[in-house]
Amino acid sequence: KKIYEKSVDINYSVEKLDLNLKELLINMDIKSKIFSYISEESLKDKIKGKSFYELANLLNSQIQIKKSEVKFWPFFVNKAPANGDRIKIELRFD
Repeated sequence: KKIYEKSVDINYSVEKLDLNLKELLINMDIKSKIFSYISEESLKDKIKGKSFYELANLLNSQIQIKKSEVKFWPFFVNKAPANGDRIKIELRFD
């Protein structure tokens, strides 16, 4: 699991401050969303050359992927490129 850094929320408050004893007691509340790590390079290797339906089945079988959307461009393309550099993966954490 990894922390989704944009979701980190830190709240703190000073509970006790004693300058004579050089003590400071702070209460902290830290919240964050987490996600299962997905290797984009590994995913690209699995995607290469697959048809739309093969990709949909592949992505739907990945337990760490909640929702996927496959787009081919231009419209007449019917398979993912064999070259991984031509495959674009966009991860969203909504």
